[in-house]
Amino acid sequence: IIRFLERLVTRAISPKFMAGPVGIFQMSGIAAQQGIATYLAFLAVLSANLAVVNLLPLAVLDGGHLVFFAFEAATGKRPSAKQQGFMQQVGIVMLLLMLVMVTVNDLSRLF
Repeated sequence: IIRFLERLVTRAISPKFMAGPVGIFQMSGIAAQQGIATYLAFLAVLSANLAVVNLLPLAVLDGGHLVFFAFEAATGKRPSAKQQGFMQQVGIVMLLLMLVMVTVNDLSRLF
């Protein structure tokens, strides 16, 4: 998962390999048709992927909160409410852009 994200950031891999809600729905149906063991394995991989994504250093995710805590530990003071609010907005915009991108990728595969 981490290698994929690394390759994605360095552009060694295309973002078209990412799947959003539509793609996940399709893949879960295929996995379910192959049996309960395949479906449960798919759910385990999906869960692990979501856990890693949740640790990304975006302010709205848990990884972003860890960055705020690290900042506080290093400087001895919390970021201001204004700084935190700005970072929250940036994180939300980035997540929404990623959601739109993966949904467009999913829909382009359908049609």
